[in-house]
Amino acid sequence: MSAGATVAVIGPVVLDMAISSGTNPVLVGVGLAIATSMAYWLVIGTPASSIVYASGQLESKDFIRMATLGWPAALLALSAIIILWWVNVLGIDPSGMGF
Repeated sequence: MSAGATVAVIGPVVLDMAISSGTNPVLVGVGLAIATSMAYWLVIGTPASSIVYASGQLESKDFIRMATLGWPAALLALSAIIILWWVNVLGIDPSGMGF
């Protein structure tokens, strides 16, 4: 399932859960978008990854090797982007509830 399809399926459920728990749904939505966009690190994360894997030129350990290096770097970059840019754009109070 692609990232867009995943968000379309679980997005409404996750956002309703955020609203019912009193959490800021914008923050939860941004987290959901970031989490689903990271699926390309997995063999079954995207159709393109599955096609490349099915060709036999890559093994699952190749995906894991790249994810080991790329995942922490991506998380640090995304955390910096959220803190330095999205907090100001969305007008979120970092000391407020849900952050």
